[in-house]
Amino acid sequence: LAREGFATTPLLGPGEATTLRACCGAAMTGAASGFFTSVLQPPDLRRRAHEAIRAVLAPALAPLFGEARIVLASVVARSPGSDRQDLPLHQDWSFVDEARARSISVWVPLQDVSSGNGCMQVVPRSHLHDQPLRAIGSGFRYAGIEDVLRRDHLVDVPLAAGDALVFDHRLIHGSH
Repeated sequence: LAREGFATTPLLGPGEATTLRACCGAAMTGAASGFFTSVLQPPDLRRRAHEAIRAVLAPALAPLFGEARIVLASVVARSPGSDRQDLPLHQDWSFVDEARARSISVWVPLQDVSSGNGCMQVVPRSHLHDQPLRAIGSGFRYAGIEDVLRRDHLVDVPLAAGDALVFDHRLIHGSH
């Protein structure tokens, strides 16, 4: 994680993955097809999704991260044939003073993912470059060189359902 900016690990057993699928399915009830994220839903739905996901993930994450705090747990889903096929390359928002601390994401697919169905893609070691604060509307600092990043540096991260991709928020990532 420190060297590459990301790591993968088995995380959930079959029962936990089934529970999480049910939680996420409930959060998406009534959602239109295409792209869905609970972060963009009304506050009561965001809170319910966060609490349900946290209840499943916190015990699984404790052996890896001890007393680390889960700040945001959310559902992100895209349906086949969605008009939003690509999640553009980006870096996640700054959640902490990154000169003094690190914030990470733990992404857990609920089905097997590969290059054929939209696994995450990362630019290894991109978290090591000088990083300004990142926030909603701040834009992607590397927008002018996305073609080069995709062609020469981007790698797929295939995972089995219930495995986790753990990555530094400064890491450049996206999916197709």
